[in-house]
Amino acid sequence: MNVVVLTTVHPRDDNRVFNKEIAGLSSVPGYNVSAVVADGLGDEHRSKYNIIDLGAPDGRLSRFISGNFKAFHRVKKLKPDVVHFHDPELMFLGVIFSMLGMKVVFDVHENVPADIKDKYWIPGWLRGVVSLFYRIVEFMCVRFFSAIVAATPDIYQRYPSKLVILLQNYPRLEEFSFSDEGGSEDKPRGFSIAYLGAITRIRGIDNIVRSLSLLSNKAVCFKLAGFFQEEGHQQDLEAMPEWKYVDFIGKVSREEVGPFLAGAKAGVVTFLPANNHINAQPNKLFEYMAAGIPVIASDFPLWRELIEQHDCGYLVDPESPESIAGAIKAIQENPDLAKTKGLNGKRAIQSELNWEVESKRLIDLYQGLEKQLVGGY
Repeated sequence: MNVVVLTTVHPRDDNRVFNKEIAGLSSVPGYNVSAVVADGLGDEHRSKYNIIDLGAPDGRLSRFISGNFKAFHRVKKLKPDVVHFHDPELMFLGVIFSMLGMKVVFDVHENVPADIKDKYWIPGWLRGVVSLFYRIVEFMCVRFFSAIVAATPDIYQRYPSKLVILLQNYPRLEEFSFSDEGGSEDKPRGFSIAYLGAITRIRGIDNIVRSLSLLSNKAVCFKLAGFFQEEGHQQDLEAMPEWKYVDFIGKVSREEVGPFLAGAKAGVVTFLPANNHINAQPNKLFEYMAAGIPVIASDFPLWRELIEQHDCGYLVDPESPESIAGAIKAIQENPDLAKTKGLNGKRAIQSELNWEVESKRLIDLYQGLEKQLVGGY
């Protein structure tokens, strides 16, 4: 079966798209998988699949117009049986591929209508209109698709049950050590907390930094790994007096994630209560658990349910530096309890909340599509 995975937004190192989904599909005997991207890094041959580059676009409008045009011609040339696309802006293209007789899978990473209401680059007065317009367009398009792949339960509930499968972003076991004690033998000395991923104001980074000045024991290092997405944000943080407690590492590779987290006493994910955050399932939350460190997380209902069920962390008010500082103090003052919570999270990942278990749904979906192709419907 010839499969094309298409994205004009996600980079070729995207964990869900490449390290999880494409890696799994390309390992299935008889599946010929190609990935079409638009990052300007050129074509690339990997061990089990090829990457075809459409070239980097000049801005969002160019990506939507010329990106769709280029993607149509390149994908059509590959003559796929299945097109698996990951970007909402490719929905119209997905409809066209469906009308040409291809099986089309829409992989939904975000609750897009909710996410639109928090887009800083869309004028505030226009966001509600754009969100409603997207809902209407999506409602008309999804009926042409063979399947929807939802990354979270919240997204899953938005689509017809006969079309959608839930495929959550649990970590791959191979990226983390699963010894009884966990962690790294060469841990740095001192007490550190960690954040890993995209860095934006709405993800609560500023309040984490502010919390550091509220600790009586100032020997705390905030290990910040990732990339700044908003112009001027890094400079604003660097101007804060608490920045002296921050160790900004920059972007880390997938191979470096495990060792980076193993040196911390806790992982922080204190997103602010935005529309698309409350029911989200950030990768980093599960990666902290996999690394065997307790989680300091926003007290959202979905996150509370997870953390209380597995007793793996501390819940805080993300808008309160005092609340965040209180959780850090609790870990400092009760290290044995914190270690137990960290190991509880690791066991949950090892036993059930991992990609090796979750990915079976994706393979089952594709086997169903393959039967449809063979049966001619």
